[in-house]
Amino acid sequence: MMIAVFEEIHSQEFFSYAYVCVVYRFMITLLDAHISIKKERFEPLSDDIISYINQHVVQHCQNCFSFNYDFNFFILQPNAEWKAEKSNRFHSLDDARILMGARREEPELRKKRRPTVDHNDWNVEIPSSFDSRKKWPRCKSIATIHDQSRCGSCWVVDLVGDGGFLGPAWDYWVEEGIVTGSSKENHTGCQPYPFPKCEHHAKGKYPACGKKIYKTPRCKKTCQKSYKIPYAQDKHRGKLSYNVADNELSIQKEIMKYGPVEATFTVYEDFLNYKSGIYKHITGEPVGGHAIRIIGWGVEKNTPYWLIANSWNEDWGENDISEYYVVMMNVASNPR
Repeated sequence: MMIAVFEEIHSQEFFSYAYVCVVYRFMITLLDAHISIKKERFEPLSDDIISYINQHVVQHCQNCFSFNYDFNFFILQPNAEWKAEKSNRFHSLDDARILMGARREEPELRKKRRPTVDHNDWNVEIPSSFDSRKKWPRCKSIATIHDQSRCGSCWVVDLVGDGGFLGPAWDYWVEEGIVTGSSKENHTGCQPYPFPKCEHHAKGKYPACGKKIYKTPRCKKTCQKSYKIPYAQDKHRGKLSYNVADNELSIQKEIMKYGPVEATFTVYEDFLNYKSGIYKHITGEPVGGHAIRIIGWGVEKNTPYWLIANSWNEDWGENDISEYYVVMMNVASNPR
């Protein structure tokens, strides 16, 4: 279970991109003030950083969060904090960096490459909660949890394209198109994902990831032999690609009208020690950019949140689902 509070995430640190189907909670910040935290330096993944985080949490949090048994999600309370613990997933910073493949477009470049939509002309009442899984129950990929394996392809399994930039990837879908696929285990479609689901330093239902780092495969313009549809005929394209204005109302309208969106955020060293509760950056340096997917929002005890999904297989968090508490988001590159 992952829950996060991001205090002071500016547009250059937090970009969101539209996507078709997802699962995971992303919290909306409504705090009028935040606690000023002295950023001490500790060895990542060490007992010292874990002890510091937990001591800091105790100082600033009492009865911070509750549990929603209907969805297996922790619910954020005002001033809520989180618990750190030794993680089986990461044995070193290199383990984490391998999974951080998301990169950001410069804001001005994003605006230049594609138009920005705010949906101000759509006069609709925004419900207090919205879940794309319930709105589009026949879209099975909304509830699908991906596993990027030992590869920094978080942004790829959440959309399409190459190079780590989410916006140009959506543009690629519109201009060039992509073929069908699935996980390596299902092995269906034209080009299934080439890397297997695996366990990162923990026992589970999948094989161990091992030490091999998977690199981006070369582009192939052929389908797997068992697939009967030719590559060119199997391509699917979006109608157009555009940015969504960086305000909650525009993002909510976008999700209600066209479906889930995608986001990237900066992962810090303390996040690697996350165990439970509501994550808020306390200490540590940036590790890299990571992409996640957003499917809706809700409110629990006057606390609004976004619902989001990760790509580290079902063993991460509660079936790879969590809640985040954030300051602002930018949604962009929505293909239709």
